[in-house]
Amino acid sequence: MINFLIIFYVILQMSTGINLTVLHVMVSLYCTLILLIIAYYTQQMTEYGHKELERVLGFRHFMMVAEKDWIDRLAKDDPKFFYDRLPYALVLGVSRVWIGKFADTITAPPEWYTSSTNTPLL
Repeated sequence: MINFLIIFYVILQMSTGINLTVLHVMVSLYCTLILLIIAYYTQQMTEYGHKELERVLGFRHFMMVAEKDWIDRLAKDDPKFFYDRLPYALVLGVSRVWIGKFADTITAPPEWYTSSTNTPLL
């Protein structure tokens, strides 16, 4: 239907040369109506999506409020604990808080870090 209106508009515009403001409005309203109908019938987030969102937000909350002694214990069990979770902290917007919690714990750069200069990472 929309294709017909566009073709009709182009032919009418080319043949008459007049400004077709009314047709512009009609096509715009028609497109808006179609988009509203599509938006109404589009499925909302699934139950699985809600569960995954809760997991991600829970992990973000952990990164923000975890106590120093708990983090030190986890870092002692897994030396790469900080670096393995740093990308997630960046994506979740809590990197400054996460880095601050490990400020005195991290003493060496990660094993994958190499530099062409002799300046240390930390």
